[in-house]
Amino acid sequence: MPVLMLIVPTIRSLIAGTVVLISMIVAGHAVESVRIEPISAPVPSGQEVRLRVVGTIERAGVVEIEIQYPAALLRVESVVGGSGFLMTCLEAQIVSNTITAGTGSLRFLCKATSAGTDEQIAEVVGTALRGASGTGSVVPTAYSFDYVPQSDVTFSGTEVEVQSQDAIGITLREGITGNYPNPMGAETRFVFTVLEAEPVQLSVRNLQGRLVRDLGTVDATAGENQYVLVVGPNELSQGAYVLQVTTRRGSYLHPFMKLDE
Repeated sequence: MPVLMLIVPTIRSLIAGTVVLISMIVAGHAVESVRIEPISAPVPSGQEVRLRVVGTIERAGVVEIEIQYPAALLRVESVVGGSGFLMTCLEAQIVSNTITAGTGSLRFLCKATSAGTDEQIAEVVGTALRGASGTGSVVPTAYSFDYVPQSDVTFSGTEVEVQSQDAIGITLREGITGNYPNPMGAETRFVFTVLEAEPVQLSVRNLQGRLVRDLGTVDATAGENQYVLVVGPNELSQGAYVLQVTTRRGSYLHPFMKLDE
C-alpha cells in the first residue's frame, strides 16, 4: 500500500505538469499571418507600384508566399527582400508568375527569414499598366514554411486603384515596350501597347525576316497588354529573334535573345 500511495501522487503531478505546459504553449502561440498593406492613393497608369508584404512568422526559416493580383491593372516584375526589412527575407526570388483569365498568381521564396510579429517580410515591385483604369484586389493565398504548406495562417489583402492616363493627360504611344526576361530561356513576357481594343497579330521572325513561329491573334485591350511566350525543348534554337506585333495602324518590331537552358 505505501508503494501505491507513492505512485498515485506521482501520476497526478505528471498530469498537472502536462496541463500547465500545454496551457503555456497555447497562451504563447501567435497565429501566423500574411497581409498586403493598403496603398492610400490611386496609382497613375505607367507608374511603379510597391506592395509591402507584412506578416507574423513564429520561426526563422525558408518561407514561400503566393499572391494573386489583377493582371489587367498590374505587371509584377520583382520581389525585394534583405536586411533592410526586419524579417530580412534573404535571397528573395520569384518561383513563378503566371496569368490565367486576367488574374496573376505570383509565388516568391525567401531562403532565410527571421521570426517576427506584424513586421515587413518583403516588397513586391511592379508597374501599373499604361492605359489601364480600375480597382483590383491583391491578396495572399498560400504560405509554406520550410517547403511545407501551412494551413493555420490568416490572410488579408488590399485594393489597388489604377488611374487612367487619359485622366492625368498622358498620350498613349503604340508599340512594344520590351520583354522580361531578355535573354529568355523557356519563357518570357512581352509587353506592348495598342491605341484601341482590337485583334492583334503576333509572330516571331529571325533577323533575316523569315517567319519562325506564328503566335496567332490575341484580343488586345486599349493600353498596355502582355503576352507570355513559352517554348518547349528544341522549339526555338539559341539565337537572336524579332517579335512582330501587327495592329490596324501598322507593325512594330522588337529584338530579343533566346538562350538554351
